[in-house]
Amino acid sequence: MDTSLHDTVFERTDQGRVTALRQDNGLNREAQRLLLMMTGYTPLADLLALLDEGVSMDAAHEVVDELLHRQLIRPVDALPYGSRVKWFGPPGAAAGPAA
Repeated sequence: MDTSLHDTVFERTDQGRVTALRQDNGLNREAQRLLLMMTGYTPLADLLALLDEGVSMDAAHEVVDELLHRQLIRPVDALPYGSRVKWFGPPGAAAGPAA
């Protein structure tokens, strides 16, 4: 897999957040799933790995291009490679880079 995908992170725009919640948004299943997953914290490589096995890398790139073209997502500053956000921890603990 392209190593730049590990440093590429997208988040939904305001329009993307509204579109993600609409049932009649005109997106296919893969585009809808990817839009919902783009929160600004997870590298694109990890998100693409979660798509159905039948989705080719070319098709996944086309989905990302469509979401960008429709201004539903925007790139955010890249996470350093190997950096991940820990979602679960002791109650009251803030999320932060995984050790």
